[in-house]
Amino acid sequence: MGFFDGVRLDRLVDRFHGPDDPREERATSEGRADVLSAAVAWENFQRAIAPDHEDRMQLARARLMAEERASELFGCGIVAMPEPAAPDPWHEGTVDIVVPITVLVTPTAVVLVREGVPGVDEAPLSEAGRFARSAFIDATVVDSAGRTMPEPTEETFEPARPIRLVIRWAMGERTDEDRFAFRSAWVAAETARRFRRAKASSE
Repeated sequence: MGFFDGVRLDRLVDRFHGPDDPREERATSEGRADVLSAAVAWENFQRAIAPDHEDRMQLARARLMAEERASELFGCGIVAMPEPAAPDPWHEGTVDIVVPITVLVTPTAVVLVREGVPGVDEAPLSEAGRFARSAFIDATVVDSAGRTMPEPTEETFEPARPIRLVIRWAMGERTDEDRFAFRSAWVAAETARRFRRAKASSE
């Protein structure tokens, strides 16, 4: 069982494909104007807080690297986390919030860190889990159907469907895994190489 077990990675398809906000498609014709107005207001709000949020994130990353004595920090795609406490005004049920994942390579461990969502999380960063660098098994880039993708020869972006990076590690006698979504097979492959280098340099 991975640290993000139960995360609906397939729900990220709507984030990569189709309208920018899939909730607009679910809106009734009568309420479409209200939905669009709310979407514009939310976008303007996000643009206003984006600079302060990024400054806060950079400071939080620097502090965490120092605390963990990390030699490397890199992005590891995104996951969609269900947030029952955040009601969706467009429909009933929970909301899947897209969350960026950051990886820290410490002297002994690989640490998966969940980045905070403005307006939802108080902490800018929170640890999702960690495993020993020597426990890493492999990292595989797969397409939306789960097929292993060949190593890309150039940087490309695939906006239609998400690319997935599957990482596996040993936890005692069992093998655990987590999956992360990327738009680019090139970036996903480079992230896989970083995991492998972290394992190799620990041996």
